Formats: sequence, C-alpha cells, structure tokens
Amino acid sequence: MVSPQAKREAVTVLMTERGFGVTRACGLLRISRSLYRYRSCRPACASLRSRIEEIAALKRRYGYRRIHILLRREGWRVNRKLTYRLYREAGLGELLTLGLRVESLTDEGVAQAQGYLLRQSRLTVPDSFALCLAQRNRWVLLSGDGALRALAEAEGVTCHGVLWLIDKIEAENAATTRQLRDGLQGLANHPRCRLPMDEVTTAYSERS
Repeated sequence: MVSPQAKREAVTVLMTERGFGVTRACGLLRISRSLYRYRSCRPACASLRSRIEEIAALKRRYGYRRIHILLRREGWRVNRKLTYRLYREAGLGELLTLGLRVESLTDEGVAQAQGYLLRQSRLTVPDSFALCLAQRNRWVLLSGDGALRALAEAEGVTCHGVLWLIDKIEAENAATTRQLRDGLQGLANHPRCRLPMDEVTTAYSERS
C-alpha cells in the first residue's frame, strides 16, 4: 500500500519532470487534488521529541507508556497518542520489529518475584521479573548487577554479562570485528556504563 505522502511526492515528480498538469498527474495516481495540496497541521514538537529521546536514553527499560507518565509529571501537556507517535518516529520502538518478545508472568510468578524483592532489597522490580522468566523458561540471564547475579546463582539460573554476549556474537559471526569494536567503544564512553573498564579495554584491544 502506497502512503498518501508518497503519492503526493509522485505527483510533484510528474509535474516537474514530465510537465503534467496537476489534474492529469493526480488522476494517474488516483488521488484528489485536495489531498495533493494537503499539508499537515501537526505541531513540530521538537522540544518534546528531544525530551522523549533524553528519557529513553537514561531509562532504557522504559517504553512509551512509562515515558508518557514521566512527561506528565514534568508538566508536559501531552496525550498518550502523541507520546507514542513521537516515540515511534524517533525509532525507539524498533526492538519489537527486530524480534523483541514481550513476556508476562502468571499470578504465581508475580508472587515469586515479590519474594525475590523481599530476599534482596537491592533488586529492582524489572530485575525480579527477569529472574522469574529466566528460571521458568530455562533462559540465560544477561546482567552485570552483582545482587541479581548472586541471587540467580542461588536459584540455579545461569547468568552472564555483556562481555560474554559480545564473545558469543563474535563466535557466531553475527557481527564484524569493526562492529564489535565500535560497540565496545560506545559502552566505554557511555556515562552510565558500570562495566569493569579494565575488562572492556582488554576486550577492545583483542579486537583491534
């Protein structure tokens, strides 16, 4: 299906490069002249878009719903539909299209996650849910958090860090050496990186 915007652009091409009149060009592409002349009245929302991207960078686990709540708390007059549109236009929801699967817990699983929170106060709610899912599905848990890794070991869940994942990506030839090196450099330069820098430096040097 061709979008209206693509059809408008095609009409413009016919008019400028082929010398067609607007009526003939619109007729060939089967759109009305009013649709061709339509211009969006949506506000640019540049500052709002920028703030959404900032929140997404700081709160990497947040989806558009939680970002929307934060925006409202900050005083932004925005509805959920606009937050979602700007979130998608910024490419922040692309993980879903790349294969990210959203999992859920049963009532029993939620109770188990709450038990983990009581056992380890340093654990976050997303961490406790991730541990439950990893245990239920016999998945490998990816985390660099010491408290979570210790609890995972106690529960018999295999847990590895980001550098292990990079080694696996390299072993499977799923990325080039340059891509892995750039990724390691990005990790090292990120202000919130909590990985041991000596290990990151070693991993980078091995791929230089």
